[in-house]
Formats: sequence, C-alpha cells, structure tokens
Amino acid sequence: MKTKPLHGSQRSKWLDDNKLEVRLKVMLNYELERLILSYADSVVVIKPLQLATAIQERFAKALKLY
Repeated sequence: MKTKPLHGSQRSKWLDDNKLEVRLKVMLNYELERLILSYADSVVVIKPLQLATAIQERFAKALKLY
C-alpha cells in the first residue's frame, strides 16, 4: 500500500514496525469493500463505522459458508 497507493487521496504513516495507517477520502461503495476484503486478515477498518460494520458482516456471511 505504501508503494502502490489505493487512491490519489491516500495518506499513510507507519505506527510501528508492523502497522501502517492508511487514510483515504473516497465514497463508500462495493468496489472499496471488495478491495478491503482482498486483504483479508491483514487489515482492520476503524472508521467510518458504517464501513467497518459492512466488512464485518461480509466476513461473518463468508464464514457461514465453511
């Protein structure tokens, strides 16, 4: 994400050796959710709550398939 930004509005900073904080100014949409889901267990959505909840619900639905 540092070398290949997700969006032109991306701002990133390392919080420690293992955590990169990424901030984006984008509209919430299906494509953004799919992109976040592609990182699976390597990403945590903190804000906005609406997006964090949507990602959590998608993972819960996927887990029920297994």
